[in-house]
Amino acid sequence: MTDRALPAVALAGGGTALGALVGIPGGPMGVVVGAILGLLIGTGVAAALRLPRRGSGVTAQRIDPFTVGEPWRRIAQDALRSAKQFAEVVAGVPDGPVRDRLASLGDRAATTVDEMWNAARTGNDLSKAYRKLDPEVARRRLATSEASRTEGSDDPTTAALRSKVEAADRIDAAIEKTRTRLVTLQVRLEETVVRGIELVSGGAGADAFDELDSQITSISDELEALRQAIDETSTAPSTRPASVRLDSDDGTPQAQQQ
Repeated sequence: MTDRALPAVALAGGGTALGALVGIPGGPMGVVVGAILGLLIGTGVAAALRLPRRGSGVTAQRIDPFTVGEPWRRIAQDALRSAKQFAEVVAGVPDGPVRDRLASLGDRAATTVDEMWNAARTGNDLSKAYRKLDPEVARRRLATSEASRTEGSDDPTTAALRSKVEAADRIDAAIEKTRTRLVTLQVRLEETVVRGIELVSGGAGADAFDELDSQITSISDELEALRQAIDETSTAPSTRPASVRLDSDDGTPQAQQQ
């Protein structure tokens, strides 16, 4: 178990135990609470309950890039590396106003990495949905169906296949948009590390802190805009027509009765 995981485990276990004890009336409660506190002190778990130091680069959630496929894995790995590098910059600065300001920016950079991770997971979900639709097979079946249908007619199977292909195209476009934006934003996040180094080395002007703050804010704002765009794509009524079932046993879309 990692050091970062210990606080979560201790808080969860301790919080559950103490929460249950509050409802127990009578003298035994004080004895049990005392025993728990003694155990915490005696085993050193109390030390693990300390929050991470500001600017430590610790994200709010546990990020495991290997739970997603490419290209999302690489994006997550690069974002984590940027957060770690920023934290290393902060760690090399003596205590004082400069470190405090950089630490605050480092915390915001870590929050941005959390947001990038959420977007990467969404992109991974879209990729899985796209593969499940098997669009190339659907396109071949649609071409065959359209070639064999009578001119001016549109049987339910052809309509269902066309809807499936159109849904796949929309998802594919959303995947590419998400990937492109995340790669661009990751490059900009890397730039914040360079700016942080410039601040520490004294090679930046007086307005450099504000510029770095604005850059991190801009990245976060663009991630929020990307999230909203993905949500709109995912919830659009046309993404999965009500008249078509896309998950039939053999992968062939089935027309539904209205």
